[in-house]
Amino acid sequence: MNLEQDLSEALHGAFDPARPSPDLRVRIVAATRPESSISRRAPRRLLMAASGLAAALVVVALVGNSVRPPVAAPQTPSPAPTNSMTHYAVGRLSFDYPNMWKSRVNVLPWVLALWTGSDPADCLTPTPEPTGPGSHCGRQTPLVPGTLYVTVGDYATQPTEPLIDPTQASALPPGGRYVTVGGQPAVLITQTTGTEETLDWTIAQPKEPHTRVQVHAEIAAPGSDKMKAEVDALVASFRFSSPVKPLDLSQANAIAGQWITMASSTAGFGCFTASPGVRTTGVLTEYMWGLDGLPRPHALSKPLPVSCLMTIEAVPSIGLWKLTFTQSWSADADRTAGSSTLVFWLDPDASDLDGWSNGVGGAPDVLGDPIPYSN
Repeated sequence: MNLEQDLSEALHGAFDPARPSPDLRVRIVAATRPESSISRRAPRRLLMAASGLAAALVVVALVGNSVRPPVAAPQTPSPAPTNSMTHYAVGRLSFDYPNMWKSRVNVLPWVLALWTGSDPADCLTPTPEPTGPGSHCGRQTPLVPGTLYVTVGDYATQPTEPLIDPTQASALPPGGRYVTVGGQPAVLITQTTGTEETLDWTIAQPKEPHTRVQVHAEIAAPGSDKMKAEVDALVASFRFSSPVKPLDLSQANAIAGQWITMASSTAGFGCFTASPGVRTTGVLTEYMWGLDGLPRPHALSKPLPVSCLMTIEAVPSIGLWKLTFTQSWSADADRTAGSSTLVFWLDPDASDLDGWSNGVGGAPDVLGDPIPYSN
C-alpha cells in the first residue's frame, strides 16, 4: 500500500468531477425522487412537445445533481502550514480540517473520509443508509482509543420527507436539536456509548429541496475534548458559495401568475387560475406527466371532472419558492375519490420564467393518487 500516493489522490480529488456548472442563467428547479438514496441521474435538456405547449417552453436541468452542488473539476486542497489546516472545496461547499488528519475521497460515492490513527479498513456494508448515522464505511471496528473518524457527504431524500425547518420543533428526531451550519438550518444529534461519542449533523443545502449534507463523526477517548473541538471547528468552517438570499414575499402572487399563464395551454393545467389559493373546477381530458414525473403527454380514456387549486409558498431555508398544483376528484362508479399534486421549485434568482422548473431527469415531485383513466 502506498500511503503517500493514496493521500495525494485523496487530497486532490473531488466528489464528482462530471457535474455541470452551477452558474446557469435560468435556475428554475425541481426535486426528483432518487433511484436509490445515493444514485443520481444526469441532468438533461428535454424539448416538450405536448399539444398546446408554448413553443418556447424548454425543459432545463438547472440546480444540482439532485443531491450535490455541481462541480466543474476536482479541487486541490490549499496548503496552510501557518495555521495547520487544510482547505477542501467541492462544488458550492468548502471547509477546513487539521492537516494532521488523513483523508480519502469517495469511500462511498461523494463521501469524504477523515481520520486519525491507523488507516481505515475496507468499507463495511452500510446500514441503513450509506451516509447516515448507521454507516461506518472505511473505519476500524471498533474505533481505536484516542482516535476519530469523520465522513462528510450528501444524500437524497424522498419528496415526502419534510424540509429542515427550525420552526417545527415536533419534527426533530429523538435527541436532536436545531443548529445553524454555514448559514443553513441543520439538525445535530449527539450520542455517547461507553468511551465513544458520535455526532451527526444533517444540513440543508441552498436551493436543494431534496438533498442534505451529512457530517458523521465518531470520537474515542482518551482525548475526546480536543478531538471534539476539532470536529466542531470543521463544521463551523462550512461555507456555501451560493448562500440563500431573502425571498421577497410581495412577489409571490406575481411569480405564480406568470408561471401558470405560461403553462395554462399545457395538458392538465387548463383549470388552474392565475390567482394562488383560488379553487376552480374543470374537466380533465388529457394529462402531461407520468407517475415518475417525466413529461408523458397522454389523453385520458374518458373525461374527469376535477377541482383545481394552486398555491405558492416561500421556503426561506433553501431560498426557493414552492409552487403546488393539486387536482381532486370525487368517487364514481368506476373510480374512487382522490387527488394528485405536482410540486415545482422556483428560483427567485432566475432571470426569467420561460422554462419549466425541472431538475435531474426533468421531473417535478408527483404526490398523491394516480390520475384516473390514464393509460
